[in-house]
Amino acid sequence: MLTGDLRIPDSVTSIGMYAFENCSGFTGELRIPDSVTSIDEYAFRGCSGFTGKLIVGNAVEEIGNSAFYNTNFESVYLPASLKAIGDNAFNGPWNFTPKYKVFICAANTPPTCGTGVFQTSTFEDVVLYVPEESVTAYQAASVWSNFKNIRGIKDFSVENIFLNKEVLTLKVSESVQLDATIISTNTTDSTISWTSSNPKVATVDENGLVTALSVGTATITAATTNGAKAECAIIINGTVIIEGLRYEMDSETMTASVGDNRDYSGPDIIILDHITCEGQDYSVTSIEPNAFEDCSGLTGELRIPDAVTSIGNNAF
Repeated sequence: MLTGDLRIPDSVTSIGMYAFENCSGFTGELRIPDSVTSIDEYAFRGCSGFTGKLIVGNAVEEIGNSAFYNTNFESVYLPASLKAIGDNAFNGPWNFTPKYKVFICAANTPPTCGTGVFQTSTFEDVVLYVPEESVTAYQAASVWSNFKNIRGIKDFSVENIFLNKEVLTLKVSESVQLDATIISTNTTDSTISWTSSNPKVATVDENGLVTALSVGTATITAATTNGAKAECAIIINGTVIIEGLRYEMDSETMTASVGDNRDYSGPDIIILDHITCEGQDYSVTSIEPNAFEDCSGLTGELRIPDAVTSIGNNAF
């Protein structure tokens, strides 16, 4: 069995049928050189050892049926020259679980697609990047329109970095892995630096693992050594207890609600009109259902601020 990296030289102009079929020992990423103009049917079918990037060279116009069937690439770059993709090109058998996280298609006109080019789950889970001016065209094109997350890019000629998420909403103490993909035709440097704009609210480690520390917002930035950057907005919601009262903080709307306080002993209930967390102000706008239900010990003053617009069922 052939193993290790596969390096296709610039002298190759076409890759024929079954050329590397079932060569599952190949690992890492695969770059198709710019000299190649066509990839025929079943060319890399069953090459399941590939786990990195697939970068299709800038002269390829057609990808044949099942060319990359049952492969495990995490990201795929399709060139501006691409015009057609054959049946089942990026699909797999019935028990196939795609590893794709990012698809990038630089073609201004959406390539025509055969039957079953992508597995259905790909449309839900994968981010599709296309030329900024072509987003509407992809959203209307057959097959491509099935992608739920289509984003635009201004310039494919420079190095780009992509994150699998643009916004994350977390609760305090939760952790989520961000995945970054670098696409470049002139460098193989995969070094990424990660930073948080507000490490008191959310931290990120050297591998992109985000951990929510406190209520608030932060921006996580992934950057390459060449200066390309991608950002993810982090919104962290959670419970804050002030003077014995629980408030549920919503960092997306910058509002707070009075939460479950059925164990509150009183005697007074003085609800704040705003709360400050990590330098950010939250308006208290609601009292949740059952917030103080059955609190028989509440015998003192009840003060509800003017900003409250909603009081839930059985709140008191």
